[in-house]
Amino acid sequence: MARKRTEDARRRGKVEVDPYAVAGVSPSYMMFQEAYGICGEDYVRPLNVTKFPFKIPIGWGASYVGSKSLHAPVALVLDPISGDRLNAQINRTVNMATPQMGDGMLTYTERAQKRFQAENAEQINAMLLNENARLFDVTVYAVLRGDSPDELKREKDYFDDLVSNTTRARAEKQLSNTQAAFFAASPCVMPDEAARLAYSVPMPAETVAMAELSQSYGFDDAEGVLLGSDNNGGAVRMDFHTHSEARPNGNIACIAESGNGKSTLIKHISVNEHVLYDTNLVVASDPDSEYGHACLAFGGEITDPIKKISPFEPRNVSNLEAGESDEGDGEAAEFSARALRERVLSNHIPFLKTFLQMAFPLIDDDTASYLGAPIAKIYGDYGVEPDTTFAEYYARGLGFPVMEDLYHELRAEADLAAAEGMGLKAEALTRASQAIEDAAVGYDRGNWNTRERFESNAKFVVVDTSGLSSDEAVRSAQLYNILMWAWSRVRSHRFSNNSYTRIVMDELNSIVNPQNLKATAQIADMMRRVRKYNAGMFIACQVINSLLGDESIRTNGTIILDNCVYKFFGSQTGKAAGQNLWQAQQYLTLTDNVRDQLGQAGRGKFIATIGKHDKTWVNVDAVEDWEFKLFGRGGGL
Repeated sequence: MARKRTEDARRRGKVEVDPYAVAGVSPSYMMFQEAYGICGEDYVRPLNVTKFPFKIPIGWGASYVGSKSLHAPVALVLDPISGDRLNAQINRTVNMATPQMGDGMLTYTERAQKRFQAENAEQINAMLLNENARLFDVTVYAVLRGDSPDELKREKDYFDDLVSNTTRARAEKQLSNTQAAFFAASPCVMPDEAARLAYSVPMPAETVAMAELSQSYGFDDAEGVLLGSDNNGGAVRMDFHTHSEARPNGNIACIAESGNGKSTLIKHISVNEHVLYDTNLVVASDPDSEYGHACLAFGGEITDPIKKISPFEPRNVSNLEAGESDEGDGEAAEFSARALRERVLSNHIPFLKTFLQMAFPLIDDDTASYLGAPIAKIYGDYGVEPDTTFAEYYARGLGFPVMEDLYHELRAEADLAAAEGMGLKAEALTRASQAIEDAAVGYDRGNWNTRERFESNAKFVVVDTSGLSSDEAVRSAQLYNILMWAWSRVRSHRFSNNSYTRIVMDELNSIVNPQNLKATAQIADMMRRVRKYNAGMFIACQVINSLLGDESIRTNGTIILDNCVYKFFGSQTGKAAGQNLWQAQQYLTLTDNVRDQLGQAGRGKFIATIGKHDKTWVNVDAVEDWEFKLFGRGGGL
């Protein structure tokens, strides 16, 4: 009878459940297999975050627990550890790290992992003995969600970056345990003994608390240029000058469509860097004359590239095929000394031929192949012989020819070739002379026959490009000439001091494009080597397809981007395959959710990537009043 009364009481206390309500909140279909599961209309893949280091910085969980950018609920399952179980786990870990037969077959990484686990176990044991610490067996789950298996893969790659950035831990795939892991991470909190045994980590209670799951702390190098804040108000500050294995150079790229604050970011970083680190700042492209007031305020100098930066002035840019290698270790002065030992003509003639082909499309590859000897001849008239080095050229104060000299030499060589019955050569040289005739002796000769040089000791130099040619080909060649002038000065160590040099080049797409394959290869080579000369590039263009869209330049475009440790991506449009937003998603390994946020990013909002793994949103809201006064509000300020 007592038993019957108990059952009746249970029935009376039971909550009545509306079956329609249950159907409304329950998934219509569930299925689990090794790689992923399906829950309703979503694909799901449980992961375990494991192999945490013993000491984890405060806020270690904030970037991915409750992340607005990640379709992945994260669950921390805490299980108090009994002394016996913890001791057994510690002893097992230490014993596994003891040298054993067969360790010689392990990779260096696997041996290092064994040592790491043993040290972690010993530190935990010391905490128990010395501090009587409370520890939990912590299993960290993340359940990725997506519309397809491909989306799950992108979510996984993105999650890996977040985990590596904040904790240097690892995200392990759940394969044979997908269903159990899914329910263990859900509000059901079903037991998942297999995952606990395989992936749990002993964690002191204070470390769990330090996850600070309610907020993010941004990305702060503690010193450097303050850019603004992340989406949760955390400060974003970057030190572009401290290089490490993870950050081997100080190159920066900014890609954002017009009107999204690209110019603001470029000016903010470059000028603050100049103020904070006393860098040599060379603005190689100022198409809207925005830097002039700031340059003069800092005691800098502005130059007119048409009259003062002649393409005929020898460029120490290194011939990709014949130049000395800049590989290996060494100081910037050592690399500059090597560059000064290079021969003038072997460097400059390939550059000048590329420049002429860019500016005058009538000069094709076949025509250009005949230009080497005439160019060498006109430099010989100024004392520059095939064996002359750059060190000798600067020491002797040698001059250089102009376009008119080349024109007359081409005409003379064409006549000689015709007289000797060399018809193809005569035709090519005549075609080249016709291509440059207006620039050499015609209406445009005033812009091409200057022998002035721009030699400045200023630490802030601006090349005002507002007056460049309206002809697209000529303008592209002029920008290439200016950039190679700056690169030549870096290689020859001809700036005023030993300070770090920052070269800012906007409008990179005017040079790097399918029409200028040789120039594109030259710039990719420069991006690889500029760090060795105590210098860094700051490149910018409007859309990522300028670098990656066309197959003919994609390889070098990727080299240019990959050699920028710091990259800022503003709003891009076009989600279809091959379009700009799609291309950015592929390059950055973005989830669809983050891709859509980038497509809708407003003015001054960027995805910033630092090195190979670190990513953060940044709102550029740290621009000070003095910057507005220096630059005005043109170009986004």
